[in-house]
Amino acid sequence: MRRALPRRPFTTAALAAASLTLVVGVGIDRSFAEDVAVEPVPTTPPAATPDVIGDRSGAATAEMIRRSIAIEPPAQPNPDGNADEPTPEEIAAARTQAVDWLLAHQNNDGGWGQGEESRHMQRAGGQEANRDPSNVGDTAASVLALLRVEGDGFDQIGMRFTERTLKAHQAIKAGLDYLLTAVETHESNDLYITDLRGTRLQGKLGPFVGTFLTAVTLTEALGHNPGDERRERITAALERIVDKIEANQQANGGFGGGGWANALSVSLSNRALNESSRLGIEVDADVLQRSQAAAAGSDAVVGDRFAARGDAAGIELYAAAKAVSGTAANDIALRESVVVAAPQLKQVAARAERVADELQEDGEVERADEIRRASRELVIVTEGEALDAEIAGRQAAAAGELNEMLFSTDDGRRRYARVAGPTAAPASAVAESLDSFGMVNGRFNDNAEALGRTRGLVLQRLSDRQFVAGFGSDGGEEYLSYMKIGEGLAGDADAQEAFTHFVKAMKGNLTRVQNQDGSWTGHHCITGRNFCTATALMVMTLDEWAVEKG
Repeated sequence: MRRALPRRPFTTAALAAASLTLVVGVGIDRSFAEDVAVEPVPTTPPAATPDVIGDRSGAATAEMIRRSIAIEPPAQPNPDGNADEPTPEEIAAARTQAVDWLLAHQNNDGGWGQGEESRHMQRAGGQEANRDPSNVGDTAASVLALLRVEGDGFDQIGMRFTERTLKAHQAIKAGLDYLLTAVETHESNDLYITDLRGTRLQGKLGPFVGTFLTAVTLTEALGHNPGDERRERITAALERIVDKIEANQQANGGFGGGGWANALSVSLSNRALNESSRLGIEVDADVLQRSQAAAAGSDAVVGDRFAARGDAAGIELYAAAKAVSGTAANDIALRESVVVAAPQLKQVAARAERVADELQEDGEVERADEIRRASRELVIVTEGEALDAEIAGRQAAAAGELNEMLFSTDDGRRRYARVAGPTAAPASAVAESLDSFGMVNGRFNDNAEALGRTRGLVLQRLSDRQFVAGFGSDGGEEYLSYMKIGEGLAGDADAQEAFTHFVKAMKGNLTRVQNQDGSWTGHHCITGRNFCTATALMVMTLDEWAVEKG
């Protein structure tokens, strides 16, 4: 595949450096034809009574956050202090309370259920029966949160841990066993790993969300030092889920099945496939490519907005979360594919140089110079060095040019075969490798453009309170979207200041609206405290996750 000119991504540096007022939290209630019961926003902020603090209504939460929406970090410490701004100690305590909540609400089988719902949403949709039994979706979210907070070395013994960490490690292992058993024992060719139907997560994020959440959780568990036996089980379970995804993926990269905000489910499935591939699990190349394209979305941005279509429930926040987290996950996987593959082509480049020497001797100076130039451009990046869109474009172009100059003619194929020797791979295989390398570089380049575009737009849209409000009151979809947006902004040097600001503001706001018992409650759609607490906790630890992911 030839690419005439390398293209650079739209830089977010100017946006990140600009004065950015992040609007974090919920600002506007809206009615919607779903099973939503949200009180209107009062004109006067409600008093922080024990009843409101204990289980805040959607309106109360919205109003409490509205009072702090224009959070701009001061240029220097405020000598007078700010009573409304949670202190680092209060934020740390909120995190500890959330961990304790999750530990206290794990079921005896190692899983988690939906948990207590908002009092405005109890029995909505006839799903009360699914509240308490363990399910794979809520369990995966809870295990993932504990892994990110307390998971390092969870399978090791003989180390000094706090009592809370030891309890978290036990909970992680029991939760993983629940998930692994679900994958191992569910005999079907479909995408389910459970017979349970009608959970809140399935209804709102799509019927297979539990499968995708489980896969994401298992990929992260592999990075937290599991023992050999558990590592083998996790790897086998991931391979089984990947097989299911490959067998059921649709032509558009999705999986059908409905769901109110299925875009977020597609984002989870894409991260699972990207991370599985990076961990060495074989993923069909076409399946991975379709997944990456679906998560990024070539039409994700329309003008100065994210395209909030039906799969995002018409909510721009959800569409943005899918797009920015999808392109960021793709960037990591594609970058690694390019950098790891490049050294393997060094021998091809060296042989091409020898062909050029022959041509030079035969008087074909111009052709020899072109082959030399392309062979040197082919492996600009080697493992451990930087890769950007410009270099990826040059490598893609070089792969196409070498294919044309060496393998599109009988003379080129003969010359290459002669210098390579009889034990070398056939010319057809080398040509295929060059073509594949060129395509991966090209996809990296295209995705880099999309990543720059989506990150830049997210930074702009975070100053719009209606965008950040999502549906209009806090629900599990909002917490998950904030987590995915944070994941999408992490790791970009141009956006580091904005990412730090985003996480700081989120920590403060989530601390303000946390229930007294350490949980968070959703007030529309996904309302169960277990999922909301797990995802809110992951938002509060995004900065630590970013450092750990490197």
